[in-house]
Amino acid sequence: MADETTEKKSSRATGPGSKASKYDSMVKPYLDKIPEMSETMTEEQIARAFGVGKSTFSMYKTKHPELVEAIKKGRQNLVSDLRSVLIMRAKGFSKTTTKYMKCKVVDYDPTSGKRLQEREELVSYEQEDYYPPDVASLNLALKNYDGTWRNDPAEYELKKQSLALQKEKLEKDMW
Repeated sequence: MADETTEKKSSRATGPGSKASKYDSMVKPYLDKIPEMSETMTEEQIARAFGVGKSTFSMYKTKHPELVEAIKKGRQNLVSDLRSVLIMRAKGFSKTTTKYMKCKVVDYDPTSGKRLQEREELVSYEQEDYYPPDVASLNLALKNYDGTWRNDPAEYELKKQSLALQKEKLEKDMW
């Protein structure tokens, strides 16, 4: 009986319905799509897209380093894009957009000057919009890129006082 159970378990682990073969048939062929998916989806959403559960997807990640690398590549692209946007928002930017408006066109008879017809036309035009620097983006960018920058003056003063007390204590201990 124990031998039959072992045989069943081993046949399940390598058979057509096994999780490894499901990975090979449902996830591995699409590894090149995963970086792109990782830029806009959570791992749970990616797992659902492949028709597997979250825990199964986590197991695939532990067994298949190429899956982890594909996800990591997509996340790195996302982080790079987000950094660029954060800096752009912190500095302010201009963006040209194409807009459309309806214009009324009236045709007149050149000889009599009478109104012949009236129609509407859709006319496109370019508009440059300016987006001023965003304070929240400035704070976040400075916090991440400048280690000495402090957003909260009160916190800065407390740290200064704390360092002064530590220095004073060290000087007393040395004597």
